[in-house]
Amino acid sequence: MPTATASSNPTETQSGRERILAAAAQRFLEAGYVETSLRDLAADVGMKAGSMYYHFESKDALLIAVLERGMTFMVEAFEGVVEQFAAADPPDAERRLTAHITAHLRALHDNRAFTAGHVTLFRTAPEAVREAVLPLRDDYEARWTDLLADVLPDRPIGDLTMLRLGLFGAMNASIEWLDTGRGTVDRFARLIAAQFWYGVGSGAPSNTAGKGKR
Repeated sequence: MPTATASSNPTETQSGRERILAAAAQRFLEAGYVETSLRDLAADVGMKAGSMYYHFESKDALLIAVLERGMTFMVEAFEGVVEQFAAADPPDAERRLTAHITAHLRALHDNRAFTAGHVTLFRTAPEAVREAVLPLRDDYEARWTDLLADVLPDRPIGDLTMLRLGLFGAMNASIEWLDTGRGTVDRFARLIAAQFWYGVGSGAPSNTAGKGKR
């Protein structure tokens, strides 16, 4: 495998890695993983193709780094809301859930090049990539399951898992269609939070078994 001589300046090395990461995130999003080559990425950042291997040992490693960065944005957004409500005793469940939905959507859209890959690339990524990133995704999903357990204490765990999947589906699908030039992320967050809360929140029945049967 070709290698490049390491820079004696740590700042230059980090800058090179970050430029590659940003270029890769954008290319993966626009062209897809298979269609993106390290040679194309090297051209994007003004490097020789062999120099890429000093920063990332393979294209798989590069995609892993992009997806890990995306998860970092999502977790930081989640933890920011946790800190925001840490002093509230007891915190307002609806406001807390709305804040988390807003934070998720802001992180998703504000860092789209890195976060959208979890929606558009993950399921078709090489197995080694999925295995490397899956623990981070599982941890983030567990945070949301715990959150829903707190704000919907009457719901069984099986319901919470399905509700989380449904909520994630609605939020994450917006990466494909939400035009932030026509409608703000925050407005969508308020709408989806209200739809979720008043559909399954404190005002909704906790057990719908048998409902709707004729």
